[in-house]
Amino acid sequence: MLRVRVQGWDLPAYVHASQEAFLKKAGANKLPASHTALLSPFDPIVWDRRRFELFWGWAYRFEAYTPAPQRVRGYYALPLLWRDQVIGWGNLAVQDGALL
Repeated sequence: MLRVRVQGWDLPAYVHASQEAFLKKAGANKLPASHTALLSPFDPIVWDRRRFELFWGWAYRFEAYTPAPQRVRGYYALPLLWRDQVIGWGNLAVQDGALL
């Protein structure tokens, strides 16, 4: 893991060592944001719920253990990261053996 600095965040941050070439090409501690991903509720971007809400302006809660009538986004809703922004969520479900 390579230690990097995240603008607006004072605690240590890290990227996988495989990104070293990108860091060197882009300059010290700058990694271009160019990917889209569904984030696990246990991803470091997500697990600090207070920080997540401060960065992206909405409260994310893992609702798998929340009673169905009280869920806001769904049983297994996952934040959708596009480049350097969380732009929404994917609500994954399986019904009759098919992914919905």
